[in-house]
Amino acid sequence: MKLKAFSTPVIVIMSIVISSFLFVFIFMNTERTVNADYFELSIAEPSGIAITSDGKFLWIISDDNGHVAKTTLAGEIVREFFLPHKQFEGITLINDSLLCIIQESSNTLFFVTDKGEILRRVIIDTGKYGNDGYEGVTYNKNNGHYFLVKEKKPVEIVELDPDFNIINRIKIKKFDDLSGICYNYDEDNLWVVSDEDKSIAKIALDGTVLGEVKLKLPKLEGIAYNPQNRTLYMVSDELNALYVYKIAAGI
Repeated sequence: MKLKAFSTPVIVIMSIVISSFLFVFIFMNTERTVNADYFELSIAEPSGIAITSDGKFLWIISDDNGHVAKTTLAGEIVREFFLPHKQFEGITLINDSLLCIIQESSNTLFFVTDKGEILRRVIIDTGKYGNDGYEGVTYNKNNGHYFLVKEKKPVEIVELDPDFNIINRIKIKKFDDLSGICYNYDEDNLWVVSDEDKSIAKIALDGTVLGEVKLKLPKLEGIAYNPQNRTLYMVSDELNALYVYKIAAGI
């Protein structure tokens, strides 16, 4: 049987189609290939992140060795200390010199100065959740309330009053897990991150999902937001990395 020869234009078109297919395939299967800036961190297994009130620095916590670091917005360490504990999963700022850190294994909030001095510990509850416990904490300076995310069984946001009483439990059914949270003071709502769903979402204080972005980034464990420039900062404990993502209008 005689094979039909293709003309040069047809071969060129076929090459373009094949190349385009390969590009799309690689893009869809490469988790780092998103519209986010990537910075390597000198912090082992970063698990939580917060941003200072002036939007110029980040605080990042490790769940591996108690490492707490103040960094630039590109993840370069400018101050650091080590706490004599492990399994810290989230961090928030009460003010620019006082940090609040959640320890998953003990359901405890640690209040720590920016020099590393532990001032107070508050046990939230006595449940034994294993690896499905509290994964993040954030603070609303307007009313002194705290919001914690519980990873699984169930997936929920827990609200505390200024005296650390649990006043609300908000079940979140849309996601398989939650691994980070931050309060958005500009709109009075929350940003959360899901490791398993590879998503970030804006959530109303009653739990309603207001917007969601699929990022396909691996092992996101913490999230911070600067409403002045609509920028999210996230850490990946698998890659020891910081991701910076600009939120599109309308989300």
